[in-house]
Amino acid sequence: NDSASQAFFLDRDGSLWLGSTGGASHLLAQSYAGPPQPPRTVLLAGRVGDLAIHSRLAGRVAVPRDRSSLMIELAAGTLVDPRRVELEGRLSPLESTWSAIRPRQARYPVLPPEDYRFEVRARVDGGAWGPITSLEVTVLPAWWQTLWFRALIGLAVLGVIAAGFTLRQRSVLRRRTRQLHAQLEASFRAV
Repeated sequence: NDSASQAFFLDRDGSLWLGSTGGASHLLAQSYAGPPQPPRTVLLAGRVGDLAIHSRLAGRVAVPRDRSSLMIELAAGTLVDPRRVELEGRLSPLESTWSAIRPRQARYPVLPPEDYRFEVRARVDGGAWGPITSLEVTVLPAWWQTLWFRALIGLAVLGVIAAGFTLRQRSVLRRRTRQLHAQLEASFRAV
């Protein structure tokens, strides 16, 4: 951690020699290719409701509405000190902006019925972001939230309205028929 102020040597091959109180260090500067590549994020494990998920899960996961909690454990695919790695994630369509993920877990206790896409990315020391890793989850609606049930309720409401209208019209028609019969009877008696 300490160095001598005059102990610096630039070798002909481009390498650097640095001296310190504990000895000398040889830095092969010509081999430096820049900052490390951005790490790829890995989904280590997790659960969607009762269903266990792991890093090799492919496709879309579908769960019923009553088992819609989501918990995912994450890691960055790099050997760099984990304190230098930053993870960000978002769950579309609930979250439109990226947010930091600490302590390497994402938790969503209850998700309403919809199609979701969980995305996560990582970077080292504020460098470039790595590729996005994603998981697609579908929370299925309950039977009373489905389209066919809503259509059935709509038809039932229309049936009740039609029945009410029909009963009202028949009632009016009977009353009018009684009035016409009464007028006819009165006219007949008057003649």
